[in-house]
Amino acid sequence: MFKNYAILALRNIWKNKLFAAINIAGLAIGLAVFMLAQIVARYELSHDSFFPEVERIFAIYSNVRPEADMMTNSLNVVQSRVQPLMAEEVPAAEYAARLLAREFLASTGERKFNQPIRFADPEFLRIFQFEYLLGDASSALTDPSSLVLTESVAQKYFGTLDPIGQVITFRNQYDLRVSAVIRELPRNSHFNSSVVGQDIFEMVASLEALSAMSDFDSAGDWDNLSTNDKTYVLLSETCRVDVANAQLEQLFQTHMPDEQKKLLSGFELRPVADINTWIWEATGFPVISSIQILGLLILVIACLNYVNLATAQLLTRTREVGMRKTLGASRVQLFTQFISESILLTAVALVIAIVLIKLAIPAINEVSFKDLSFDLTASVSAMPSLVIVTFGVGVLAGSYPAYLVASGKIVGMLNGELLHGQKGGKLRNIMLVAQFSISIFMMIAVAIVFAQNQKVAEGSQIFAKDQIIVLARISRPEIMSVIEPLRNELRRVPGVTGVAFSSQVPFEQNHSAQGYSVIPGDESAEIELYVIRIDEHFVDLYDMPALAGRGLSADQAADALVVDEEGMPLQQSVNVLVNESAARRLGHADFSAAVGKNFYRLDPDTRFLEHRIVGVVPDNNFLGLFNDIKPIMFVKQADRYRLASVRIAGGMIPQTLEEIDNAWQRVIVDYPIQRRFLAEFFDDIFQILEGINTALSIFAALALLVALIGLFGLTAFMAEQRTKEVGIRKVMGATVPRIVKLLVWHILRPVLIAILLASPLAWLAAGAYLNFFSERVSLSPMFFVSADLVAIVVAALTTSVHAIKAARARPVNALRYE
Repeated sequence: MFKNYAILALRNIWKNKLFAAINIAGLAIGLAVFMLAQIVARYELSHDSFFPEVERIFAIYSNVRPEADMMTNSLNVVQSRVQPLMAEEVPAAEYAARLLAREFLASTGERKFNQPIRFADPEFLRIFQFEYLLGDASSALTDPSSLVLTESVAQKYFGTLDPIGQVITFRNQYDLRVSAVIRELPRNSHFNSSVVGQDIFEMVASLEALSAMSDFDSAGDWDNLSTNDKTYVLLSETCRVDVANAQLEQLFQTHMPDEQKKLLSGFELRPVADINTWIWEATGFPVISSIQILGLLILVIACLNYVNLATAQLLTRTREVGMRKTLGASRVQLFTQFISESILLTAVALVIAIVLIKLAIPAINEVSFKDLSFDLTASVSAMPSLVIVTFGVGVLAGSYPAYLVASGKIVGMLNGELLHGQKGGKLRNIMLVAQFSISIFMMIAVAIVFAQNQKVAEGSQIFAKDQIIVLARISRPEIMSVIEPLRNELRRVPGVTGVAFSSQVPFEQNHSAQGYSVIPGDESAEIELYVIRIDEHFVDLYDMPALAGRGLSADQAADALVVDEEGMPLQQSVNVLVNESAARRLGHADFSAAVGKNFYRLDPDTRFLEHRIVGVVPDNNFLGLFNDIKPIMFVKQADRYRLASVRIAGGMIPQTLEEIDNAWQRVIVDYPIQRRFLAEFFDDIFQILEGINTALSIFAALALLVALIGLFGLTAFMAEQRTKEVGIRKVMGATVPRIVKLLVWHILRPVLIAILLASPLAWLAAGAYLNFFSERVSLSPMFFVSADLVAIVVAALTTSVHAIKAARARPVNALRYE
């Protein structure tokens, strides 16, 4: 029986090659997009799943208070003081370990590298069971001078030599000896990826080594909350997560300083696999689920295409079905026959979809630095899943046409009346409306996301980001000791127009806020200001002229904050700059009146250091992108500089960059230069927005393409069905343009209804998206009109192909039709 169904299905497909090709093409695109969306989502959600006992491995998160205004509800880090307290305070944890990411100069012989390195407690290697090629976990970090390398890094430093026992020197004085070599971690690990690019895991040493190489205190403190520092926990097998969280909450309430409680509300354990998607969950932007939903919507459009065209095609098969019923075919047999045809078409489409996926994945991996894969032989569940998808889509797409056939009356079938009249037209119109509603919704979303991205990009032009080069790692003691000779040498480079040092540059996502008050010690009137340390050249280099007062000067001793070895101020007062928002927050609407006014740090350890405003600079979105403009205080504090900004004139940029490199090398011999254009700091985050826009554009284009494929087929069919009508109209004097207008308008009416449905939904979705930005585009009617016009024009052009052909046909041929 099934053999006969297959033969009948193949015959029908061959007889209606155009419509079969259209159905297969639409389903193939829908299936390919749907499966790719699931592959991407599964990849992002499966990070770190290869670690043994991963279900017991957690990271400690810090929950952020809403009033902290950080555009996130949590941070996947805690202070370094937490882990040493856990042995007594959190018995539910079998092991707890810190992992701190740093970068130091590393050398072997004459070869020198700026080397990212992780420092960890010994328990780290018990929590994460790496694959050891040489050495083992039990002794890898027991020696404070030990070092664990990945296979590629071992080859980078030592080539074909046996790396065990070899020495790598850090900062030209600290020797670490290789104790183990581990296999490279896959890309789908949070150790090897981050939201703004790659963060490759290459080597790990003990925290005692970090203490020797820097001022890190292995006992930890409560003042550091760096995104580079994480704390991991391996729960005991018998402990529940809620019990461990209760113990962590008690630790937080007992030990967390009150100052930190103003920012954080508590700690929480979350699965280590969630670290990869933390940024989306923390900001409330549902990227992963959005990808899955968009993929499903494309498949829904493809299925609607099939239903629409299949029900229309029944008009040509009613007599066939009527004869089969007359000869005794049951409803179940007819239903099964048409479902079989649908499943067969879906199976053919699936084969094409698999080919499309195989072609797309390498390109996606190349541009996204991911390791997506689709290997039918590698996964036991792959084949059953594909069978389920094929069967499910085939049944869903074919059920309604099959139901119409099975439930039709024999007389109506033999007369060819099935789906003629209003019932068939309404059904097709409803499905067209659904398809184009989704497509138009996506196109409007693309237009708004693109416009918002342009708004963000234009806002970044307040800084000359393509003319400013940022030099990193200035805070190293060896560099800080020659900071002025470095400035002088850089100034001598032709094309360099300015050099400035600071703790932060625009677009860096650092949030260093402190509490201040206009009255010493008045905590009831606390004002939070973001603090950026700068030199006297910074505001000029970044085009931030004072709106009132003056800038900072090297000639005024009070313009510089000087501290002792413990970070305590050596003076009672320091002159500072504030931006407009900070001036208003401090109670000065008149910026000129703000000059000369004082405010104080709410910290008894600093003896309520007096800050005197000497200038007010314009508000600029220094942090950029998602952040509101923050109240900022600029203070000159040389011991906190991290970066150098070098502004260059336009033209001869390659030569200028080469001269900057040479100037650096003349002053700082041991440390290779690390430089980036300021534009790259902006692009680090902006690329996320561009990626969202690109992905949404692709989904929208595919949705429209699939809808147009179905519209093309439906128009061809409708034009064929109305051949006799067109012939009669021509005989009665109708012109070609009038007939084309008639046929096109019949199809465009559902598109216009789709516009009315999609536009308000898109308006609501756009409002939710734009809430993520401090500077938003206005929801102009042009966003909606432009997307609507695109839908109307492409739909009209698609239908016109068949309409013109039908209208230009000879009436005599039309009247002989059938």
